[in-house]
Amino acid sequence: MKNTQIKSLLPVLILAGASSNASAAGFAIAEQSVKGLGSAFSGGAASADDASTVWFNPAGMTQFSGTHLSSALHIILPDGEFKNNGSTTNPRLGGAALSGSDNNSAKDALVPNFYITHSLNDRMVVGLGINVPFGLVTDHDPDFVGRYHALRSDVATVNLNPAFAYKVNNKFSVGFGVNVQYVDVKLSNAIDMTGTCLSLAGAGRILAANCTATGLANPANIGTVGTDSQVRLEGDDWSWGYNFGFTYEPTPDTRLGVHYRSKVSHDVTGAAEFFHPHPGAAAFASGLAAAGQPLLSNQTLDASLSLPESVSISAFHQVNPQWSVQTDLSWTKWRNFEELRISFPSRPDAVTPEQWENSLRYAVGTTYKVNNKFSLRGGLAFEQTPIPSAALRTPRIADEDRFWVALGGSYNFTDNMSIDLGYTHIFVNTPEIDYTTGPHAAPEAGALPESILVGKYDASVDIVSIQLNVAF
Repeated sequence: MKNTQIKSLLPVLILAGASSNASAAGFAIAEQSVKGLGSAFSGGAASADDASTVWFNPAGMTQFSGTHLSSALHIILPDGEFKNNGSTTNPRLGGAALSGSDNNSAKDALVPNFYITHSLNDRMVVGLGINVPFGLVTDHDPDFVGRYHALRSDVATVNLNPAFAYKVNNKFSVGFGVNVQYVDVKLSNAIDMTGTCLSLAGAGRILAANCTATGLANPANIGTVGTDSQVRLEGDDWSWGYNFGFTYEPTPDTRLGVHYRSKVSHDVTGAAEFFHPHPGAAAFASGLAAAGQPLLSNQTLDASLSLPESVSISAFHQVNPQWSVQTDLSWTKWRNFEELRISFPSRPDAVTPEQWENSLRYAVGTTYKVNNKFSLRGGLAFEQTPIPSAALRTPRIADEDRFWVALGGSYNFTDNMSIDLGYTHIFVNTPEIDYTTGPHAAPEAGALPESILVGKYDASVDIVSIQLNVAF
C-alpha cells in the first residue's frame, strides 16, 4: 500500500491560499477588492477605481495622482455539507458500506488585502499589493465517511506584488509587476490500517500472521475508525512570478484593459508524519520499518505545484454622469494541473493524474452614482469549474460551476476618504463525487484502492466585505 497511502493526500498539495474556503473556481481567491466584489469583478482590468488595480491591472495606476491606499477585509461564509450515496471500502476486501458521518467541512474565514499607489510624476506611478490569491481550508470530523481521502486541508499563501506603470499618452498606459509568493501547506487524512494490513498480506508482501499478531486481521474492521491511523503533511516554499497589462481609452468615457498574470511554480519541501493511536497499528508500522519497508513511518517529501497563469479582458464605459457599466472575460490555464506528483528520498514518486481543464469566467456589472457622496453597484458572473468529472473530484476540492449575484455601495466621507461595502452570494452547482482512492495511476503490486467515495455536496458561499480608501 505504499503509494496508495500517500496518494490520498496529494490533492491538497496543489492548493495555495489563506485560511479560507476558495470562493472562485478551482482554488482561487477572487476577493481582492470590495468595489470589485460589489460588481462581481466585472471590470477588473479596466475599471481602475481604487488602488487594487495593482492586482487587476497595474496599468490602471496611471488613473491616480498623489498617493492612494486601499485596505480591505472579506468575510467568507461557505456552506458545504456532504451527503453519502453508497461509499464502500476496498472492493477486493469485500466492498462493504463505508462507515462514518456526513459532515459540513466548510470553515468561515477572513481574507485581507492591502494596496498602495504613488505617482512619481505625471507619467510614472509605483505601487504595492499584499494579498492572498489562492487558497482553501476544509476540516472534516475524524469519523467523516471520506476520511481516507481528506481530513484537514490548511494551506496559506501571501503574495507581495510591487508594480510600475507608465502613461505613454492620454489614451494608452502600460504596467508591470513582480509577484513574490510564499506558500505553506498543512494537511491530513486517515489510513485504514486493517485494510492496509490485509491488502499487503493478500499481495504476498507480508505474512498474514503479522495482521493476526497486531489485531488487524478481522475483515469486519476494514473501514472502521477504531483501527485507523492518520498521516499529516507539512511543507512550504517561496517563489515568484510576474504580471503586466495595458489600458486604452478610445474616448474619454470608455476604457479597455488587458491583463496577464504568469504562473508561479513552487517546489514544496517538508515532511510526512504518521500517528498510530491503535497499539496494533503502531506495532504493525514499526514492524514494516524494521523489515525495510518504512511505508507508514515519518519521512521527508518534495512536491511540485504550479499556480495557474491567467488573462483578463475588460471594458468600462461611463454612460452618463450617473451610470457606468463594465464587463470582463477571464481565462485561467488550469490545464497545467495534469497530475499530482510527490517525491520521497528512498522510493519512486507517487503520481496521481488530475486532468483539469482551462476555465472561463464571464461578468457584467453597473455602478450608479446617487450623489457626490454615495454610489451603488451590482453585478452578475458565471465561472466554469476546471474539474472535468465526478471521478476526479475529491472532498479537498469539491468544486463545480458557480453563479455570482453581487451588490455593493460606497460612501465618501471627504474628498480623500471613502468606505466600500460589498455582499455576494455564490450559487454552486451540486458537486458530485465518485472517487476511488488511488486507482487512476497503475499502482505497484499490493497497492490496492482503500475506498470508493460516492456522494454530493450541498454547496454555496456568502461573502461580506468592507474596504477603506484614503488619498494623500
